Amino acid sequence: MSQAEMHGMVSVTPEAVACAAIHVRQPHLIFKALSRPRPDHFQSHFGMTSLENWSHAPADSFNYPRFFKNVLSLFRDPQDPWVIDTLSFLTKYAEL
Repeated sequence: MSQAEMHGMVSVTPEAVACAAIHVRQPHLIFKALSRPRPDHFQSHFGMTSLENWSHAPADSFNYPRFFKNVLSLFRDPQDPWVIDTLSFLTKYAEL
């Protein structure tokens, strides 16, 4: 049984995209895949994270809460055709 099935997930949400992005943490690839301009200040990371990494960190380390909010901001207008198409596409091809 998949994680989506265990949690009763029937569609991909902006929060699910942001959560997946946190796990991958390669923003340049995420923004390219989502066909959105990439902010220049993002740096690349890869790997899993623990709750401790979400606490206050030095300015030169990766800011998980800010990154999560930045990904969510891509989906801020639920009526935007890009948002509708992207979430529909991801839901269609996700193994939910």
